[in-house]
Amino acid sequence: MDIGNGYGSPVFTDNRMYIIGEIDSIDYLFAYDLMGELLWKNDYGKEWTKSFSGSRSTPTIVDNLIYVCSGLGNITCFDSKKGEKIWSVDMLKDLHGSFTMHGHSESLLIDDDKVFLTAGGIDTNVVSLNRFNGDIIWVSKGLGERPGYNAPNIIRLKDQNIMLAFSAFALKGIDTKTGELLWTHAG
Repeated sequence: MDIGNGYGSPVFTDNRMYIIGEIDSIDYLFAYDLMGELLWKNDYGKEWTKSFSGSRSTPTIVDNLIYVCSGLGNITCFDSKKGEKIWSVDMLKDLHGSFTMHGHSESLLIDDDKVFLTAGGIDTNVVSLNRFNGDIIWVSKGLGERPGYNAPNIIRLKDQNIMLAFSAFALKGIDTKTGELLWTHAG
């Protein structure tokens, strides 16, 4: 079982394991049964190879969809049963994002019908996409800083949900419905 290079963790369901890995500069999502038999693998583009070669994030599974992000910022949604690509977005080209020093390392956050990610663009710092088709729901300018090396998280309050995301130099609190920057804390 050669899954190539990578730093992400596997993800398990009741009957499958999913993991990503880089082989010859290409990123792959692998699906195995719980006995270790390969069910399918599919590529989702080139991977970061400038420093610390290998895939960098952990797949995110919601219902029958899997979301992955490469070190080069390729975001792809797969069908979990057959491994077919549903949609993809290039964080740099489509969302005008920026690179981190060692490539994107963000595991994508899903909430309801939204995928949240830190593109790191000057005007597209944090983005919410429709999880079913990849269309932009909202864009937050944030602080216009490049991304940090972490996955976002959500604080659920009675009247509001706040997405927490790190950029290179600050923690941001962003309203999950509107993308409004609520507060920041510099590190």
